[in-house]
Amino acid sequence: MFQRILVPLDGSPRAERAIPVAAHIARASGGTVILVRVIGTAADLWSSDTTPTDLTEIERYLTEIKASSNLEGIATEIVALSGQAAFTILHAAHASQADLIVLCSHGYRGTTRMVLGSVAEKVAYHAVAPVLILNEEGPVPLGSHPEATHPLRVLVPQDGSALAVAALEPAASLIAALAAPATGALHLTWVINPKGTEQTLEEAKQNLSAIVKQLHASLAATGLDHNLTITWSVAPGTDVASTLVSLAARGKDRGSRWGRGLRCNRDGNTWTEWGETLAHRRHHPARAKRYQVAAAGCPTTGYRR
Repeated sequence: MFQRILVPLDGSPRAERAIPVAAHIARASGGTVILVRVIGTAADLWSSDTTPTDLTEIERYLTEIKASSNLEGIATEIVALSGQAAFTILHAAHASQADLIVLCSHGYRGTTRMVLGSVAEKVAYHAVAPVLILNEEGPVPLGSHPEATHPLRVLVPQDGSALAVAALEPAASLIAALAAPATGALHLTWVINPKGTEQTLEEAKQNLSAIVKQLHASLAATGLDHNLTITWSVAPGTDVASTLVSLAARGKDRGSRWGRGLRCNRDGNTWTEWGETLAHRRHHPARAKRYQVAAAGCPTTGYRR
């Protein structure tokens, strides 16, 4: 679990939305929150219109945040710095030995984003520690799902690479802390070209099944497996990024369903919509086919024309 959680602030209510999230994680893990504010340059577009130019004033602001109810009972440190926003934040994360950075995106669009980029994106790209970026217009992911029957969930893409697998344990720790004291859910998905062969589908399924088994074994050593439900799916898509966004949106809108794909639940129940389409429909377009799921604990699926 994360022990040192860094939160970059700029004095705006938008940036401060990250504070209760960081506080919730710190409470679940017994960790420390590190509040950082940077006096940046005008070109950063990180600072608000009322950004002070005096570090003493910034320290006063951070001290007030530290004393707020959100951080009551949590060990909290404050850091006031000056410099280019993104890389000063990265320096602060390194110097404070942060093992998680939580921040809210600025939400810039169009030319401003193209020319100057996003501080959040720069931090995420260059940071050594995991980075949780909150959507400026999205909900704050804390505690149990608003619908009691659905756990708070995180979607983790997989592609067979070591980097993708390396993201799993931090993601598991994050969702366990965010969902506490409720149970969180981790969903792995593998996006493949819908024009692929049956062998491509089978390889993706076998890889995901093996990854989940290894993840269960790894989490069992830390006790996190008791606080997580783990599922996986194979999804069709020619654009991986847009497919993942669609899966996440459908998962949010449709309860426990993560969009169209081949899904294997931890309890052995299964649901598919397109697995037989890829493997069979091209050869037998007029027939519905029963599709067997080659994954431990996932015996069969249903039908689809």
